[in-house]
Amino acid sequence: MRNYDREQFKNPSEEYSIAPFWFLNGDLNDDELVRQLTEMKEKSVDRVILHSRKGVEVGYLSEEWFKKIGVILDACEKLGMTALIYDEDNWPSGYAGGRITEENPDFAAICLSVDKIYPVLGEYITVENKPDSEIECVIAVHDDDYFLDITDYEHKTNKPWRSETLQWEVFVFRKEKCGHRPAYSPYPYVDLLNPEVARSFVRHTHEKYKKHFPDQWGKVIKGFFTDEPGFYQNYLEQCKNLNTVIWTNDFAERFIKKYGYDIRPHLCCLWQNMGAISVKTRCDYYNAVAEFYQEGYFNVISDFLHKDGLIHIGHLHREDFIESLVQTESDFFSAISALDASGIDCIDRNPVRITERLGSSAAHIYGKEICFSETFGGFGWNLTTEEMKRRVDLQYVQGVNMLVPHAFFYSIDGIRKTESPPSLFLQNGYWKYFGQFSDYAKRLSYIGRSGNFVADAAIYFPVKTAWAEFRPLYRFFLHELDEQILALTEELNGGGIVFDFLDDTGIGRCERKGKTLTGIEKSAYKAIILPSVTVMPEKTLEKIADFAKHGGFVLSVGDFDPVDETGNRSERFTAALIELKKSVGYKALKKHREDEALSALKEALPHDVVCGDASGVFVLKRTDGVTEIRFLANTEDKEKSFAIRGEGFSSAEIWNAENGETYPADFAVINGGAEANIALPPFGSVIVAFTRENLTPAGKSEERRLADITCGWKIAGEDKIAKRADFFSSGKENFSGEVTFVKETDIAPQETHGRTILKLEDVADYASVSVNGEFAGARLWAPYTFDLTGKLHAGKNEIAVTIGSTEENAMTGSNKNAGVFGSIGIFEVK
Repeated sequence: MRNYDREQFKNPSEEYSIAPFWFLNGDLNDDELVRQLTEMKEKSVDRVILHSRKGVEVGYLSEEWFKKIGVILDACEKLGMTALIYDEDNWPSGYAGGRITEENPDFAAICLSVDKIYPVLGEYITVENKPDSEIECVIAVHDDDYFLDITDYEHKTNKPWRSETLQWEVFVFRKEKCGHRPAYSPYPYVDLLNPEVARSFVRHTHEKYKKHFPDQWGKVIKGFFTDEPGFYQNYLEQCKNLNTVIWTNDFAERFIKKYGYDIRPHLCCLWQNMGAISVKTRCDYYNAVAEFYQEGYFNVISDFLHKDGLIHIGHLHREDFIESLVQTESDFFSAISALDASGIDCIDRNPVRITERLGSSAAHIYGKEICFSETFGGFGWNLTTEEMKRRVDLQYVQGVNMLVPHAFFYSIDGIRKTESPPSLFLQNGYWKYFGQFSDYAKRLSYIGRSGNFVADAAIYFPVKTAWAEFRPLYRFFLHELDEQILALTEELNGGGIVFDFLDDTGIGRCERKGKTLTGIEKSAYKAIILPSVTVMPEKTLEKIADFAKHGGFVLSVGDFDPVDETGNRSERFTAALIELKKSVGYKALKKHREDEALSALKEALPHDVVCGDASGVFVLKRTDGVTEIRFLANTEDKEKSFAIRGEGFSSAEIWNAENGETYPADFAVINGGAEANIALPPFGSVIVAFTRENLTPAGKSEERRLADITCGWKIAGEDKIAKRADFFSSGKENFSGEVTFVKETDIAPQETHGRTILKLEDVADYASVSVNGEFAGARLWAPYTFDLTGKLHAGKNEIAVTIGSTEENAMTGSNKNAGVFGSIGIFEVK
């Protein structure tokens, strides 16, 4: 754990840098590669992820490719930068640009399909052979409770068999190749349960980098990034391999070794509800998938990298919902535990997600310092720096502490500009000021990786329930469960409650201390929220029941009448369930009443907000034992004013992530705690640091308008006067770029003695200001306030405001305006 330090916050080291995807998607000219890296370093980017991407004109993993990587690594070394290697050509990771299946077609991903036969009484059944598939087993089932294996394993068909009663069904399971192809590739995806596939992947990829760059291995090359590995069977969006489940050739044999029984007679339970046996089969099956996945893919790669001290990071496929996670990953927490950092992606604008909280919770449970987010891919060319800052705030306040911007494009020529845009790189006018964004994210990363995370509540993440309820083509229960978890997440976040998601491993790592559960960083969970749960391990239930018995608060929302992973209830299980429900600390809400959860929780949790309106303000809380940090992010389009309390502290500071300055907040010491008065503008954020130092509270500032200069701006280089300082008023339509507006204004001598600021209201998309030819700064997001102190003189002053836009109009043919759409004023601040 790092203690908080003002100087380190002001000037955080390179380890906190953003780490953008750098799309190597062009000719990879040596001089241009070096130039682009130099540009990055000048904008406070100290680490880069080298990513082969559509449009690259150099053969992936060819000798020419490694020559270009050598140019990059040499330049990184000279510039003091480090690199991570994106381990694939495009995505998803694992197929080495097609080399794996080209070398061995049997390494292609496999899934398991099912057909059902209703036998005719007394007649022998006939099982058809189907092209491009192979029979795994044939199982006859009587009345959903007797399972007969009638497979002829030698000849890959069925043994002669006929039904003696009408209560029989026959299930035919066939192995088939998954039809999914990686992005822009003609090659099939690979079998991630087969460790030989991962070894081939390492041989074709990681070993080659080590061979080519032994001197930079572990020094400039710090590790590898794996992207969206997972399982692509039953791919509804592509209508491929429908109604199939995950499989590999030796699944049954490996399963017998781990679980002591043959799963094949019970495979039908993955598709059909057959009582308790279905619960057990599904829980054992998906647990086996999670274990085989970890062993067969992640561990093979990590073992190779770790022996040389390199890291292995990445994120998973479709991690936003528990429904999709079961299908594509089996278990989010298990997969993430095998990597050296927790990771997610954010490739849409949806503000209500579980993903950030899920990723950071995994980091807390498994003791990983970093939770990164690959962010902005697919947001489009209309993405503004204002939106970038808001999204970073929204992610970091939920525990993300490393940013992987998607992406810096080497080239945007031709089709490249349409491939998962935008580029956040030098193709944009705002690039010359990008260091502001890099440093802002770097300081937030320092905040998020120092001290320890503190949460007051936890939402139980019901992985076993999801496994037990999942059927390939039946998702309604999980769809409702996802909606419920999302609603609870929104309620707690918006109510300022800091929480984790805890799966059974997370609960298992906690110990009860008095009325709290502890053991995950510095969190002392005072409340556990249970969504609709149908399956819960006995140990988890007993720990939660013990927590409630001793005064902990347990809030059940929806149905809660679970069985264990075998589909049954032992005497101990039943006793624990009864004890939990009769505990004083247990409260139940009906299904679809998630909106009542916040008020119920606030009765049981301490109140940090002591007055005012903080609704919609998300909170991150961290402490090093001396300083307690609160990062507050307003997620609503209106100002929020409130007071927040730091119990046991004597002062409060503002730590400004934009410039690294620290200064006293407006606070008061009341009844043994510091209470800081906070005013957050719409979508604004602030870092409050509570300390035990003796600081003087900040006085309230006053401001007085000196001049309203909203109208009458002249377009630089022209005689035209614009009605307003915006593109359309200047005659610039269908335009991307920058326009400078100039205005002369008189400031009386007595009005130049104080601190003077220029305010621009409602700006799109970014702005810079000069006064009398002297640069006064640039702003990429609100507030668009510029300090003019010392730059104005008595009499006439020339103020130049340059407005810049995104590249949306140029790239998409849109006609979006940019400018100052509110008032423009000069103010004196005292």
